Amino acid sequence: MTLEQFKNRITLISQLLSKKQGDFLFLGGKYVEGAMKFRIFTEGRATDGGGIGSYKSKSWIKKRSETGRQVGKVDLEYTGDLRNSIQVVKDGREVVIAIIND
Repeated sequence: MTLEQFKNRITLISQLLSKKQGDFLFLGGKYVEGAMKFRIFTEGRATDGGGIGSYKSKSWIKKRSETGRQVGKVDLEYTGDLRNSIQVVKDGREVVIAIIND
């Protein structure tokens, strides 16, 4: 391969990567979304690594217990609506993690 062929190949690869940038960002966002949901809803951890908190309302503890939910730590999981509403959204060239419903 000549230097000119190598240069052309690098230019082509750069152009192809540029066209796929949104896809790469979206895939990266999906990884972050999964890691974030696991940390919050499965492990019940805040961004600093500590717990989100503990349930204090006796009526809420009772309601969670009656529906088979754990009450030892806050995990923000009850119906699954919040977990499902956090999604990666592609808006033009931008990719964001957003809460998509009320």
